[in-house]
Amino acid sequence: MTRIRQARWAACLGAIATALAVPSTAAAASLTVTAPGSINRNTSYRVMASGTVGKPAYVILVYQHRGCSKTYPKNQAANANSASGGSLIFKKVNGTFDAQTVKLKGGVKGSVDYCAYLYGAKQSFDSKPMARVHRKVNFT
Repeated sequence: MTRIRQARWAACLGAIATALAVPSTAAAASLTVTAPGSINRNTSYRVMASGTVGKPAYVILVYQHRGCSKTYPKNQAANANSASGGSLIFKKVNGTFDAQTVKLKGGVKGSVDYCAYLYGAKQSFDSKPMARVHRKVNFT
């Protein structure tokens, strides 16, 4: 092989390796939970899960009074014996999305944890979610 062909071959292999190593931006996912950090327990508020995803997915938002687990099923199992918690949003999304709850109102003084999970439409809920977010709201 001549030097020119060797250089072209090396450049071609380098380009292929770079393309395989860098994930595509279409597969990247982001998730944000918007909620007040602290609020009077008698005041109404909304919680929103928003973000972007490059393929059809499900966004799940739950509330509870303890921290979030790494997957949705583990979170449900950890809170199975607690009557103070539940799902607020379970929605199919694609592209840029905003999923908003109905009006909520705080209870007793304390706090509530909001856990959001983003799973691909064909992804097992037992696997690691595409994105996961935790947000705590304190009631005064």
